[in-house]
Amino acid sequence: MCREVREDPDTRGAGIITAERRFYYPEVSRLVRVIDSDTITAVIDEELVRRIESGEKVSWRDVQEASVQIWRNKLMSLPVRPVRGRDELMA
Repeated sequence: MCREVREDPDTRGAGIITAERRFYYPEVSRLVRVIDSDTITAVIDEELVRRIESGEKVSWRDVQEASVQIWRNKLMSLPVRPVRGRDELMA
């Protein structure tokens, strides 16, 4: 990751570092994405959703292990809702 950031010719590398230090992983994900897909992350662990919504800092690993990717065009047919305060995440 460090080498990628150093070799990045634009300012994306600095944005990745800033977002990562602020624990804003959806932005990190957007900036490092190689193949763009029209999906959204859905957290499937109710306790983790509660922690996120209460403002607790959670690790990217916890989010990754407790989430799935959903195609945006399927959202309307699924029982999902935005995570309060995190529009880029669904519950």
